[in-house]
Formats: sequence, C-alpha cells, structure tokens
Amino acid sequence: MGGLERTRKVPSVGFIPLLCLVLGATPLALDAFGGLGDAWPRESLPAGLSRTALALLPWIFCMGLPLAKGGRRSALDCAVGLPVFGLAIASDAAAGLALQDLLFCAGSGVLMLVGLARGARVASKSSSGQLYGFAWLLLVLGPVAIALAFGFSESGAPLSPDEAGRWLQYSPVGWCLTWAAENPGLEPRLASAPYAALLVTAALVLLPSLASRSSVAGGEDS
Repeated sequence: MGGLERTRKVPSVGFIPLLCLVLGATPLALDAFGGLGDAWPRESLPAGLSRTALALLPWIFCMGLPLAKGGRRSALDCAVGLPVFGLAIASDAAAGLALQDLLFCAGSGVLMLVGLARGARVASKSSSGQLYGFAWLLLVLGPVAIALAFGFSESGAPLSPDEAGRWLQYSPVGWCLTWAAENPGLEPRLASAPYAALLVTAALVLLPSLASRSSVAGGEDS
C-alpha cells in the first residue's frame, strides 16, 4: 500500500450545463411566479408557446458547441436538465398541448442535445475538431442565419412562417426556435416534424468518427 490511498474521481458538472439549466428554468420560474411584474405577470406565457421548447433551446445550442482539444462533455452534463424538462412538459400539458405530440417532440429534442454533445466530445478527442466546428456552424447556425435574413427582408419578422421560416427545420436550433416562437402563423405549436433536424444531428455525431477513420486509413496507405 505504501501509505498511498487510491482516490476515486467524483463526476462533476461543468459550467455550460449549469448555465443551460438556469436559462432553461428561467421562463418556467417567471411564468410560475410572475418575476417581472407587469412585464411578465404570473402565467402569462401564451397557451401555444411551448415551455418545453424554451427549456430545451439553450441545451440544444450549447451542448453541441465545439470543444477545445481534450474537452469534456459527459452524459451527466445532459442529465442535469431532465428535471427542468419534466416540469416544462407538465406545464405544456396543463396549458393544453397534446401530451402524445409533446412527448414525441420533447424526446426528439433530448436526442438532439445528447447527439450533439457526443459529437462535440468525440471531435475534441480526435483530429476532426476543426472539421466538426465548421460543420456545426454550417448545419446548426447556417439555416438559422438564412431564415433570419430572409424573414427580415421579406416581412420584417425574423421567424416568419413563410418560405424563409422553413429553413429553420434543417437545424436543431432552428427547429427548436420554430417550436418556441410566439408566432400565430405556426400552428400547432409543436412546429414542423423534427426529422430533418434529427438527420443533421446524426451527421454531426457520425462526422468525427468517419473523419478519424479516414485519416487512419490514409496514414496506413502511406
């Protein structure tokens, strides 16, 4: 033994998940307690505005952010938000949103944030970090930027439900924005189907592994 004691690493949560937790819980807290008085009285969120989408939005954005070389992002980081998601789902159901559709969209959103977190973590431990960062900008923020540009130029509304707004469905963040947006033209509030955003998430999950295998194969050939 030599007087040395083996220490066990205690799982810890990083700053980004805690920030997401606060941002995701804030609309729920304001809605429940009327924290802004006349500016946001109690239970003032429109019935069609999804609290679950507002809770998921910072997670879907932040958990996919490219990490520095060797950065960490664990399953525990993603699990921190589950209590808030549960409260938001219950709040949406109480506001009249169909529970079956709500659970489907909420489950899709959780799959997106878990997948994006995994893609960012794998990329940070391989040589594909820069490639992942470029792909994240192109596939996650790109459609949102296009939709905002078209929305402002065509109707003055950044999330207008016309042709410009359809760009949002191709981005996990854009899909969640569409779901969360207070826009009378988007009915029902569960937004567009999440399949395109899920495909983008899958591409970002697979990209680091495929890039690493390609570089290894290229090294062996040389």
